[in-house]
Amino acid sequence: MNKDLIFVTSYCPNEEQVKRLRNNVNNLRQLSGFDIALCTHLPVPIDIQGKCDYYLYDSFNELSDNIQLKHFERHYQSSVDLQLNTKFLKKTPFYGYAIYRMFSLISKLAENFEYERIYHVEYDIIIKDLNIFLNQKKLLENYDSVFYNSEYEKNFILGGLKSFRVEKLPHLFKNYRPKEMEDIIVSEDLLPLEKFTYHIFSKSGNSIIINWDIIKDKIEPKKFKSQELNWCLYYNRVSDYIGFCYINYFETCNLELIINKNKPINCTVDNDRNVWIELDIIDSIKHLTVRRDGTIIYDSEVSDMLKKDLKLYSYVDKP
Repeated sequence: MNKDLIFVTSYCPNEEQVKRLRNNVNNLRQLSGFDIALCTHLPVPIDIQGKCDYYLYDSFNELSDNIQLKHFERHYQSSVDLQLNTKFLKKTPFYGYAIYRMFSLISKLAENFEYERIYHVEYDIIIKDLNIFLNQKKLLENYDSVFYNSEYEKNFILGGLKSFRVEKLPHLFKNYRPKEMEDIIVSEDLLPLEKFTYHIFSKSGNSIIINWDIIKDKIEPKKFKSQELNWCLYYNRVSDYIGFCYINYFETCNLELIINKNKPINCTVDNDRNVWIELDIIDSIKHLTVRRDGTIIYDSEVSDMLKKDLKLYSYVDKP
């Protein structure tokens, strides 16, 4: 029996993502000496299940809207020497609970069937050089866990590729305890989620972080983008204005913003560009409507509670 288990985690709500998962599993199946487990929060086609040694489906995709569990995204504009710090750019909830449900299921499977090493791959990362797993296996002779730097920020951990010795799995990785997770994440400021994962492994054993440059040509990450998730309101601490940030991943679009139902602002946003639109002094804004190509994407009162949240969780300031 093999002692090494690759486990793929996935949540694939559309056909493009299912295709990516299928390609990933087909690619991993070429590697001999490693079993494959697939863990998912949505059912997947039977042909994909059949390529795996284990298929685990958990119907409860547990999420949280707790703002303290969302991490800040930071975007800098050199032309004005200002930085946007926001937890509101992406509208998706905190997904860490859903991921850690998967981790606990895989951990129990690995322990029960006496695997010695497990290797995590997120469905959207294609491993072009399968020797990565052989290298990880070698590293796990001397380390308890192997992580990689993120492509985008060297102080961040790549979430979709890592490996562990089963006998050294931490308590909070193999036992699903959301309240304990939340307490540690909030009290020790361990966001994004990958920071928490590295924390619990480094506290319980000997971990190594491999530089992104070593694997950048050996893997093919793909992040699926939705235009609904890439805009937010912000408070400008320098000007005392409320503003609107829009990041456009797709075709050129036209934005119409109507302040207090009677003051329109129009803006065209080209593909792969982002704009920060200063609206008005924060105390003067009571209502905002935003249309993209004629379709309303935001229409709401700008309440005192929202203004308070913007000042704390979505603001522009000097970097």
